Amino acid sequence: MNVATLLLFFSLPLWGAQPQVDFSGSWQQDASRSVPEVKAGRSRELDIQLTATTLTYKLITKSSQGPRTQAFKFEIGGPEIVYTGLDGDEFHTKVRWDGEALVFDTVEHERGSEILSKQVWTVTDGGKSLREVRQTMKSGKPVESVAVYEKR
Repeated sequence: MNVATLLLFFSLPLWGAQPQVDFSGSWQQDASRSVPEVKAGRSRELDIQLTATTLTYKLITKSSQGPRTQAFKFEIGGPEIVYTGLDGDEFHTKVRWDGEALVFDTVEHERGSEILSKQVWTVTDGGKSLREVRQTMKSGKPVESVAVYEKR
């Protein structure tokens, strides 16, 4: 084996750990492109930092009651994290890559029941937009919502 072949062989596992798409940056929700459309006076922002193995982000929700912020840190492909949402419910979430998408698999514990959801982030429009599709099972029926964010 020559040196180039050895370098290629030993670097292969690292390639799989690299983020395929960079979600890093500040993103502002575009209410007009989100479904269901966001109510007037409400907005969401994401401040994201992404490395090969870690996703860290802040979710800032603004409404007539003022801004509310939640911070998250996930090991991509790692163990689930448990956190309390702004509504007081407990969430168990794991994050993983699926091609060029980041997938959040979540179980929400709400008043004695469990609500399963899957959230998929993709970057579109040449890196200018982040699309968040959320699929949730409520009362045995799938419910889907889409939030579109523009890079600031």
